Amino acid sequence: RKLSGISRSGLTMIEAPAGYGKSTAVRWAMKKLPADQVRWFTAVSFLQDTSLDWFIRQISTLDSDAGAGLRKLGFLNRSNVSDAADILSRLSIPTPCYLILDNFQLIGDNWPLPLLQAISDRPRDGLHVVLISQNFKKMRAVFESASGVARLNSRDFLLGRKDILNYARQLGLSLSRQQADAVYRNTEGWAAAVALYLKSLQENPDKLPEF
Repeated sequence: RKLSGISRSGLTMIEAPAGYGKSTAVRWAMKKLPADQVRWFTAVSFLQDTSLDWFIRQISTLDSDAGAGLRKLGFLNRSNVSDAADILSRLSIPTPCYLILDNFQLIGDNWPLPLLQAISDRPRDGLHVVLISQNFKKMRAVFESASGVARLNSRDFLLGRKDILNYARQLGLSLSRQQADAVYRNTEGWAAAVALYLKSLQENPDKLPEF
């Protein structure tokens, strides 16, 4: 339910610390879509950033004229980003296509904010851009008031007590309410830690570790 906003928004921003399952959740949300509708870029800290070039290549496959126009602008900066924004605003993509940029905290400084603003302000069509980041920093404030942006943060990835009980049942475990409360108290609902607790219970059903 929380991830369904991805298909209704032109821009989705997902922000949570490492280990919260952001990328896994998005892959899960995309798993039933045709492979050619989902295009994924993962930034790597020790490699030169090619994300903007990758983005323009994807736009070119969807609209060759728009792609050519973006390439003609060359390196995007303050002097030409408004032209790039105009090109994106005129795009019309009837078929669903999801462009996902993972580890965006490594490359966000290279993306002009007006470009992302143009993506969020576009009329709703088939183009959906998803940014996955540990921290959006100053970019977060820019989109807090934008209506075309779907947002998920760390709170959306935490499990409640009922979620923990359901998760345990999926693993063949029958937790008592007291055990679920203990797991929640010690993990605050962080899914990775909950998984470790439940794995420990599978191996030692009579002992719930304190830490």
